[in-house]
Amino acid sequence: MNRKGVIAFAIFISVCAVPYIVLRYFNIIGSAFFALIVPTGYAVAYFSRSFKPLLSKDYRNALLSFFVALLFLSIAVRIEYSYYNFFITALLCLSAFIYLFRKGIAQAKATVLFLLICLQVIFLSIPDKYFYALFWKGKMWSEHITWASYKKTPPSDDDNNYDASTDSYISYKINYAYNYPQAMVMAFMHEDSSWTRYDSPLLLIHEQGHFNMNEIYARKAMDSINSHYPRDPFEVWKIIDYFITECEKQQDIYDEETNHNRNQVAQKAWTAKLEEELKHE
Repeated sequence: MNRKGVIAFAIFISVCAVPYIVLRYFNIIGSAFFALIVPTGYAVAYFSRSFKPLLSKDYRNALLSFFVALLFLSIAVRIEYSYYNFFITALLCLSAFIYLFRKGIAQAKATVLFLLICLQVIFLSIPDKYFYALFWKGKMWSEHITWASYKKTPPSDDDNNYDASTDSYISYKINYAYNYPQAMVMAFMHEDSSWTRYDSPLLLIHEQGHFNMNEIYARKAMDSINSHYPRDPFEVWKIIDYFITECEKQQDIYDEETNHNRNQVAQKAWTAKLEEELKHE
C-alpha cells in the first residue's frame, strides 16, 4: 500500500469519525449531517481532480479519480438512504476493485480506492436497521429499557399528574431507488424528553409496554411493505402512516384499560399480549 494514500484515508476517517462521536456522545443534533457532508465534500474534491488528467488525456488516472469520487459519494448516499441501492453499490465496488489491477495508475489514489472499497464492503455487510440506528437521533428499541434512559426532569404536579412519560415513536425513511427494503421503519425513544417521578419496577413494565407497541407496529409496517412491494413511494408512505395511526390508537387504549399502570390485572394481561406479539412479528 502507498503510504501517502493510507495517510489521506486516515485523515478522512478522522475528519468523519471524531466529530461524529463527540456530537453523538453529547446527543447534539447534527451528527448525521456531519457524517453526510464530509464524504460529499471529498467526492466533489475528487471529481474536480479528475478533470486535470482528463484534459491531458491521462484517461486511466482520470477514471481512477472518478471511481474514488463515486465511492466517497456512495458513502454519503448510504448514510442518507433515500437514493441508496444495495446492488448498484455492490456493482460499483466490484468495478472499482477490477480497475485496481490496471497498470499506470497513481498508487496513492489506488490505495485510497482500495480502502474505500473495504469500507463499503463493511457497510454493505451491516444490516440496515443497525446501520441507520447510528445516524438517527434517539435510542433504538430494546426489550429491556432501564430508568437510566429517563433523563428529563419531571414536570411539576400542577402541569402533569402522570408518574412517568416515555417519548417513544416510530421513525421511518422511504427509499426512492428501488432498493430492498423500500423503507426503514423503526422504533426509537428520546431519552432527553422521557422522565419519571420514581423508580418503580411495575411502572417500568408499563413504560416498556409503550415502547414495545411502537416496535410491534414498526415491524407490521415493514412486513406489509415487504409483502406488497409497492412501486410508488406514496403507497409506501400510506402503509407506514396507516400503522403509525393504528399504533397511536392502541397506545391510548393501553393507557385507558391499564389506567396508566394503576390497574395491575389489566396491566399483566397487556404485558403478556405485547410480549406474545413481539415473538410473532
